[in-house]
Parts: sequence; structure tokens; C-alpha cells
Amino acid sequence: MIKHILCLGLLSALVACQNQEEPTSKEKAVNNQVTGYDRSGLPNATKDSVEFRLNPNPKQAYRVKVKVDNAPGPWKHKDLNVKYMARNCTYTVNRFAGATGNPEHIIVIKSEVKREDYLEGIVYLDAMQDEDYYGQGTCHWELLGISAMFKATDDPEETIFISLGFKNELFPPQTNTKYYLKEDYPQARVNGKLLNATIPAFGTKKRRKES
Repeated sequence: MIKHILCLGLLSALVACQNQEEPTSKEKAVNNQVTGYDRSGLPNATKDSVEFRLNPNPKQAYRVKVKVDNAPGPWKHKDLNVKYMARNCTYTVNRFAGATGNPEHIIVIKSEVKREDYLEGIVYLDAMQDEDYYGQGTCHWELLGISAMFKATDDPEETIFISLGFKNELFPPQTNTKYYLKEDYPQARVNGKLLNATIPAFGTKKRRKES
């Protein structure tokens, strides 16, 4: 079985750890801010109306460590993704149906350790810039969750092993362990036959028997 360990340790010295990359062109603020609501009360903004900014001086830093034990083979592809949401702001998903959504943003963290079975990086709770993006008042961002993803290679048909934790599962800092079936590596099978599709494996908190 594959054991994922996700542990977070509070950083005591933050000054030397503020190594967040410069925002890309898609993350920089734009001047054409969408404002207010239409006559029906729906936000004028849509999902892609505005571009979000990163906090230029984040301070709430945590170190995330993810380790894979007893893997049946190597890992050539891995990512550490951090997802944020601004719950107090909305945009219109479908104006006809009156459906709205909350803005979300994902930051990909580059691992500081060059090992196939290990991910380590700095995550900031305050990575996103709070400001008025939609003309609804200041959007307040919060960390929604952290996910670590491992694949044997970049083959699109291989299983993606995901260790996912929401904020309430990760804080206060702690160690979490999840278990995965070896038979899903590198590609999931059903009744002994390979599945020709990308299948995510989210693991379980308890050991399972191999089929």
C-alpha cells in the first residue's frame, strides 16, 4: 500500500521564507473593474471578468511536507496546489438561471526538495490580495485546502494519486496519513482490465485489503 503523510509545521522565522514568485500576467490587477449588480440583483461580474493579485507581503507562513512510503514504482510527476476562496464576493455563473459562485484561485507551489517520493514547500494563508475586485466591497480571501498530486509519469491515462486536505483538517498543524492500493499504480484496473481514462485516487484513512 502507498502511505501518504501530510504534515504542516509552523514556521517561526518568516523573513527568509517569503519566496513567493512574482504574479504572472494573469494574476496582476486589471483596470477595468466590474462593478455592482444588474437590475435583477445578480452580480455584473462573471468568472473571468477580473484578474486577481497576490499579496506582495504575505506573513502567515506554514511549511507543508508530503511523503510517499512503500510506493510500487517511481514518481515522475508531482504537484502541490493551494486553493483559496473569497466567500464574501460573488460572480454570475448563469444569468438566466440566476446561479452565482464565489471566486477561487489556485497557486502551484514548487517543491524545495528534489526527491521523487517527497514534496515540501511554503504555503501562505494570506497569499491573496484582499481588495474590491467586483465593486461589492473588499473580497476577503481564505485558504480552502491543500492538495498533493503524484503520477508515475505524464501519461494522461495513468492514475492521479491525490492527498487532499481542507483547512479544518490541516489546522492546527498536524500529521495526516492516507492509504492507497498498489494495484492502482500506475494505471487503475477494474476486474483486471486497465481503464483507459485518468482516474483520481483520494485514498482512505484506514488500510484496505488488496484485491
